[in-house]
Amino acid sequence: IRTTAWVLVGLALSMVVVAAAVSMLGILPFSVPPIAFILQQSGVPVSWMNFAIAVAVLSVLNSQLYGASRMLFSLGRAERRLHWLGELRGSSPRIAVLGVGVISLLVFAFFKLYMFQTFIAATTIASSCLLLVWLMVFFSYLRFRQQAAPLRQSDRTLASWPAWGGVVLVLGVALSTWRLEPFELTLMIGAPFLLVLCLVYTLFFRLR
Repeated sequence: IRTTAWVLVGLALSMVVVAAAVSMLGILPFSVPPIAFILQQSGVPVSWMNFAIAVAVLSVLNSQLYGASRMLFSLGRAERRLHWLGELRGSSPRIAVLGVGVISLLVFAFFKLYMFQTFIAATTIASSCLLLVWLMVFFSYLRFRQQAAPLRQSDRTLASWPAWGGVVLVLGVALSTWRLEPFELTLMIGAPFLLVLCLVYTLFFRLR
């Protein structure tokens, strides 16, 4: 995993350096994205690029299907009212996978009917959820540090600083969306959506 991460980081940085160099040399057409221009000039056949893009898209779809279905499966195992989501059929959570598939088809149908509105809503909600996940990761780490093997107060404080730094960075990114026009709707749509989810969960599962 570490090797893969370094390779991806190196590849991304190399592409950024080459794109910046091409832009500074003045040979980049104004209407063409730098990455697309570099790929065109590299001589890579279009069919190869289409294949690579198709593999990447399928990989993302597969990971999203796996993650979402396992999340529903875990929720079904944790909540009695949703126990049917936590059932196994043939040693696999088929009901959870089917539920994710139905939701995906509904989103796709809305996208076909209301393309712009669905795209904005899906993008802002996904961005808000991503920021929330990172916040939960850092807060979970802090909680883990509190419940882990006893440490001296100074050691515990030192170990907690990176997590608090991550919290500050995530909040800074969230607040910066208000200042950037392409992302200004992120919190305006995503935050109310998350609040509604919390209210629904509290009313239907925790208060009964």
